[in-house]
Amino acid sequence: MIDYYELCSPIPLEVDSRMEAVTWMTEAVRLGHEIAEVQFYQKAMGFILRPDPNTNNPPLAMKDPGLVAGFKSTARLGLARALEKGHPEAYLAKSQAVLEGLIYPKDPVLAYAYAHIAELEAAKNHMIVNDIDVWKQQAAKYLGPEQIAEAEQMALEMRLP
Repeated sequence: MIDYYELCSPIPLEVDSRMEAVTWMTEAVRLGHEIAEVQFYQKAMGFILRPDPNTNNPPLAMKDPGLVAGFKSTARLGLARALEKGHPEAYLAKSQAVLEGLIYPKDPVLAYAYAHIAELEAAKNHMIVNDIDVWKQQAAKYLGPEQIAEAEQMALEMRLP
C-alpha cells in the first residue's frame, strides 16, 4: 500500500507525499504495526536517502538532514520489535540492514546468519519469504566456507526457541 501512496491524487501539490509517507510509517512503527515494523527500514530509506523516482527531486535527507537520525532510530526500533515476534521477514530485513551497514555496523557473517534464520523460520512456519536467497548470496560474496559455516551455526544459536 505504501508503494502507491505517492500516486494518490487527493494529496495537494504543496504537500510532499514522500514526507507524509515517512511520517505515517514512523507513526505506524511507534504504534506497533507489525508490517510497518518489518518494512520501515527498506521503505523509509527509499524516501529519505534516494531521489524521488517520479520527479528526480533530491532525497528528503537533503532537505532535512535530521531525518536520518530519526530514520535510524525508528528502523532499529521496528526491527527489534519484529525480531522479538519472530517474523521471518524481520530476520531478512535485519540481514539487509546489517549487510548494508546504514543502521548497524556492516557484518557479512551476521547478515548471512540473519538470512539463514529467515530461511529456517520460513520453512518451520511453512511460509515462503521472498528474497531469502538474494540476501544470503549477497552476504556470501564476502565470506569463505568457514565463515558461512560460522554464520549458519550463529543462526542456530540466535534463533528463537
